Amino acid sequence: MTYRLVVFTAALGGHVERTIETVLKRQKDIEILVVLHQPPRRLKTLLRNQMRNVRKHGWRWIPYQFREVLRLSRPTKPHRGGSAGGGVDVRVERVSNINAASTIETVRAFAPDLGLSLAAPILKPGLFDVPVQGTLNIHKGKLPDYRGMPPAFWEIWNGAGEVGITVHKVEAGLDTGPVLIEESIPVEPHSTPTGLRVRLDEIGVRIMADAVALMREGKAAFRPQTPGGRTYTRPTLAQEAALKRRTAPRSGKAIIKSGVFRAYSALRPTDRNRVLVLLYHRVSDALRDSVTIGVEQFDEHMRYLAGNTRIVSLDDITKDRLPADGPIVAVTFADGYLDNYENAAPILIRHGIPATFFVSTGKVDENAPFEHDLRKLGRGLPNMNWDQIREMQAEGLTFGSHTVNHINLAKSEPGLVEKELLASRATLERELGLGEVMFAYPFGKRADITPERLEQVKAAGYVANCSAYGGVNSREIDPWNIRRQGVDHSYDVPAIAAKLAGWKSTHYV
Repeated sequence: MTYRLVVFTAALGGHVERTIETVLKRQKDIEILVVLHQPPRRLKTLLRNQMRNVRKHGWRWIPYQFREVLRLSRPTKPHRGGSAGGGVDVRVERVSNINAASTIETVRAFAPDLGLSLAAPILKPGLFDVPVQGTLNIHKGKLPDYRGMPPAFWEIWNGAGEVGITVHKVEAGLDTGPVLIEESIPVEPHSTPTGLRVRLDEIGVRIMADAVALMREGKAAFRPQTPGGRTYTRPTLAQEAALKRRTAPRSGKAIIKSGVFRAYSALRPTDRNRVLVLLYHRVSDALRDSVTIGVEQFDEHMRYLAGNTRIVSLDDITKDRLPADGPIVAVTFADGYLDNYENAAPILIRHGIPATFFVSTGKVDENAPFEHDLRKLGRGLPNMNWDQIREMQAEGLTFGSHTVNHINLAKSEPGLVEKELLASRATLERELGLGEVMFAYPFGKRADITPERLEQVKAAGYVANCSAYGGVNSREIDPWNIRRQGVDHSYDVPAIAAKLAGWKSTHYV
């Protein structure tokens, strides 16, 4: 029997689109109506809102609004899965007032079984109770403690140890309905509101799809919210600035260098024949070290690359399929940490960016620590498993070898090197069905491989080899020495722009 779902939203794209796509993948015989709230933008209303914001935020509102206009004027790339209005079989009904009587009649005519509120304005009774099973809302906050908005800000402001995300039934009061599903993520030492929201968006996609399945199967078990709680509203720009200084402090040296990079990239034309291959290791807010970048910062990197460069895969590079114009950038990862799956992959997928992950196959599934982590951190960090890697592969992300046990090729005996190279390639072929396998040698400096070891890499059947000692490639790339530029938390967007414009140094801050 066909199941009818109505989605109420004011922002068709991003996590809303991914939620719809995920529901469609998991459910058969389903029809979806998207009611998209698009009110007319009247000059009188716009001016009144601007004056209200100037009174609330003070002088900070003027440069903030200017930056927002610049941001919204930039072209954006759609998610590669297609838009909900075209790439998938969904009917979209655009309305000027989501709570109007005409909208209610449209929804009634559709006769929905269930409603979903995803990034929607406040829904009124008469609309949210049209679906037979009611309407579910995804709220990025723990209920009842953090009603209102914005997600994650007030939790960090108040020093909370975690941020919740909740699927609840819509009722007349704001975020007051009974709870169906709730999860939480920790507030880590370097968490920012934006970084936490990136993670919450992805969790929200999954649990809302879970909620639809429970409702359709008649297995939903709601619990009433406990009494009490608090409703929050948007902070002032002064509060946002204060929290930014607290969560992402920048030294004077870092600010000066960032300014130098901005000036350099603005004054020097970008070399369109340069091919920059970026190397990341960890995307996490738990640490700040030479191989870790924050979640918010990685999202900023990918947004910049998607809008300002020609993104290619490593496969494009090795097969000489480069675009005629640049600048050209490829994204890679090394080692195989769990945060690659939890934090990096969702961001890459959302921005439509291909990436290659070089994994040490003996660490996959085992959570065996890397020696360099034991030396620097005194402990190991969790790694991805094969199911997670296959899930990423299904989304279009690719994988290569980083040996079995992350050995140093230059310092290891020929017999051990051969064993590691052959075993790692065989595992990737077996687990992922790879035909051609690329290789990135561990540690990646010039001294960490020799001509003899490179010959062993070729003899083991690999098709390319990547280093990690920095630098930029020309269009005539040597597939056996693809230079990669390591990236960590000190590497901001202006640093990437400067590198593309010809900045020679491999060190930034």
